[in-house]
Amino acid sequence: MAQSGEVAAAPISLKRKKPDEGSSKRAEEAPSRPSAPIATPPVIPTTVPSGQRDPPVILVDSDLTPPTAASTINQSPLVAMDRAKGALTPQDMDEYAVAHTDDLSLLMVHSLMRGLTEAMVMARRCASVEEDLALLRAKSIADEAEMKNAKRAVMELTRERKEALVEAENLRKDLKAREDDIKAAVEAKDKAEADFKHLFGQIEGAKEAAVSDFRASEAFEDINTRYFLSGFEAFRKQAVQRFPGLDFSALQPYDDEDSVMDASQDQAGDEDVTSK
Repeated sequence: MAQSGEVAAAPISLKRKKPDEGSSKRAEEAPSRPSAPIATPPVIPTTVPSGQRDPPVILVDSDLTPPTAASTINQSPLVAMDRAKGALTPQDMDEYAVAHTDDLSLLMVHSLMRGLTEAMVMARRCASVEEDLALLRAKSIADEAEMKNAKRAVMELTRERKEALVEAENLRKDLKAREDDIKAAVEAKDKAEADFKHLFGQIEGAKEAAVSDFRASEAFEDINTRYFLSGFEAFRKQAVQRFPGLDFSALQPYDDEDSVMDASQDQAGDEDVTSK
C-alpha cells in the first residue's frame, strides 16, 4: 500500500474468488496468464499536509478483559479476534498485501453492504416468523381457551346427563309405584263391582221374594178385590148413564150377598175418601 513520501507499487485488480477456489489454485494459474503489457496509470503519491490534524480516535465500548477458557464470541471481542486470526492463513493475507487501500475499502464496503442486506433480509424473515409465531401462540392460547370451554361444556353436559338419568330412574320408580297403585285400585274396583253385583243379586232376590210374599198375602188379595170392585162400579155407572133404559142392578160381581155387601161398603168408603 502507498505510504506518504514513497512511490506505491503497481496496482492490481482483485476479483472475488469462488468458495471452491483456494489460494494455491490462483497461485498456479497466475503465471499462465498472457504476458501482454498492461497499461497502468501512474501512481501519484499522496502527501499529508503538515497542517492537517490526525482524526480523533473513537473508542468502542467493549469489554477488553482477558478471556477465559469458557468465554464465547458473544462475551469477549478478544475471543472473536483470536478466532478470526486462526481462520486466516499467511497466504490469504499475502494476497491482499499489495492491494490498494481504496480497493480494499471498496471490497470491504461491498462485503459489509451485502452482509447488511443479508442481515436485513434475515431480520425481516425472523420478524415475519416471530409475527407468525406470535399469531400461532395467540391462536394456540385461543384454542386452549376454547378447548377448556369445550371441556367445561362437556363436563356440564355429562353432569346434566347423570342428573337426567337419576331423574329418569326416580320417575321410573314413581311410575312403577303408580302402576302398582292403579293395579290395586283396579282390583279394588273389580272387587267392589263383584260385591255390588252380589248385593244387587241379593236385593233382586229379596225384592222378588217380597213381591212373591206380598202377592201371596191376604192384603194383596184385598187390594185386588177393592180395585176390581171399584172398576166394576165405575163400569156400571157409565153403562147406566149411556143406556138408561137398561137395568144393570142385576149385575153383581159376586154371587153371595156378603161379598156384595162388603164390596158396596168398600165402595162407599172409597167414595167418602174421594169426596173428602
